[in-house]
Amino acid sequence: MDAPAIPYRKRNLGLALAATSLSMLAAAAPPASACTPGDEACPIVLKMQPGAVSVTESGDLTQSRPTIAFRFEARAGQTVVVHVSGPATKGQLPLSGPISEDAGGDFYQDTPFKLPASGVYTFTVYANMMADGAFGRFMLTLTIK
Repeated sequence: MDAPAIPYRKRNLGLALAATSLSMLAAAAPPASACTPGDEACPIVLKMQPGAVSVTESGDLTQSRPTIAFRFEARAGQTVVVHVSGPATKGQLPLSGPISEDAGGDFYQDTPFKLPASGVYTFTVYANMMADGAFGRFMLTLTIK
């Protein structure tokens, strides 16, 4: 038995209602949240120019944003040094990398650290809330040899 034919006007009305419903659903969906560079979920990428061994980046530590995350790519066996100048920051920099959350040891500012594996590493600069002058503009230099 054949289905009854739907008149042309009703068929177009049904399609228009379906399209309107879909566009209303799309409009009701929350917008995709863009991450803020420096957040843990969106670390600032430190990328060197060809032939360079270091890169410098600046940032601001504030009471509302006392941490800033960075990431870089390196090879196993390379040595990395991070120098931060400006406001008082914690000397220890938590480092996560391709092997595990703990990249294999303590990582301190101005202290060479040999990377255990090739891949992407992430570290965070923290304002030292126990010190005077913990907030303000800082300069960070990452050196990899």
